[in-house]
Amino acid sequence: MKKIVNTVHELETPCFIVDEERLAHNYFSFNNAFRNTWGRNFQIGYSFKTNSFSWILLWMKENGAYAEVVSETESLLAERMGFPYDKMIINGPYKGFSAMKKILNAGGIINLDSFHEIKWLEENKPNGGCCWKVGLRINFDLEYYCPNETIVGSNFSRFGFNLENGSFQDAVDRLKKLPYIKIVGLHNHNSTKTKSLSVFKIAAQKIIEASASLNNTDIEYIDMGGALWGDKQNAPTFQDYADCIVYELKKNFNPETTMLFLEPGASLIASPISYLCKVIDVKNVNTVKFIATNGSLIHIAPQMHGITFNPHIVSVFPDSKMVCDKQVVVGFTCIENDRMSILENCNALQIDDLLVFNNVGSYSMALSPLFIQYFPNVYIKNRDNKLVLAREAWTINEYLQKGCFEWQN
Repeated sequence: MKKIVNTVHELETPCFIVDEERLAHNYFSFNNAFRNTWGRNFQIGYSFKTNSFSWILLWMKENGAYAEVVSETESLLAERMGFPYDKMIINGPYKGFSAMKKILNAGGIINLDSFHEIKWLEENKPNGGCCWKVGLRINFDLEYYCPNETIVGSNFSRFGFNLENGSFQDAVDRLKKLPYIKIVGLHNHNSTKTKSLSVFKIAAQKIIEASASLNNTDIEYIDMGGALWGDKQNAPTFQDYADCIVYELKKNFNPETTMLFLEPGASLIASPISYLCKVIDVKNVNTVKFIATNGSLIHIAPQMHGITFNPHIVSVFPDSKMVCDKQVVVGFTCIENDRMSILENCNALQIDDLLVFNNVGSYSMALSPLFIQYFPNVYIKNRDNKLVLAREAWTINEYLQKGCFEWQN
């Protein structure tokens, strides 16, 4: 029987809270922006790696998204969640040949990333004289065109086939020698610090440049990847991204005959998810006031970078009206860097007060380790503003599942 509560004060902490109404707002705002600009041949492929919580995956499927996966494990998860293989997009450097074959046979989207995948295609072929359709992920020196915007800088991205050194053309030439392979798509995805419109403008232009090696009549889809801002203040809107991308692509591709894919993850799921924890102790060490909680940075930022206080990011529910100039919020682990936030000029926190960390849906749940404490509760805030328990916190029973306790020589 589902556990349903009405207020955050009734929740078992720590926990994640998924706001269904905000998720729907993000998803349909994104979808409508591109559909209104490109047309009916637009499709969202939800990025499993960004947050693969099962309720979210089912929600995405029910609302028409494809599954964007990057491994055989994720493809099997997508299958279990009800996504057919022809509604999967598989990317990444280590897809797994079994997953590749299933998606190829079903007519799903496969974007080749490296030459070991082409070698596999050279050594394998479809049954019954069928044709396998593939796409190619392009690689180019984005830092040159958008200085100081990329994450890797002058070290170059490691994904896809490079346009500058001829690798892309080599890939095309090898695939064209295979009569059972047809190149029908081009893919681009760049992880940047800025997520700026300039990045997507040059990416679309490079897609067009790469298409010169192919017959335009053969191009069935363009996949522009993800890494867009969501509902972030002072950032490009979904409509801004759609206008920028579509304006460039329409110079070379016909929306009536070409499918456009985007693979949003964080832009859809970051803001709908928050994290609730409770104060368990207040400690003064020299001149520093530490606020100890039953939560942890490993749940909301597993890479252990703290969250700067901002009323739109960290919310507090204190009983005290006294203001404290500085409070350092820390987690339950034994790691010194488990410092979740620094609260400046906020109400003084006391034991049993609650803190909410907002906008934590991107990668947090997917990357959280099984360290000291296990996975916390997850609640769904539905459109009736009820809070429904969607996953119980893991106990030692879940942690020990599938373990072997009898050793034999």
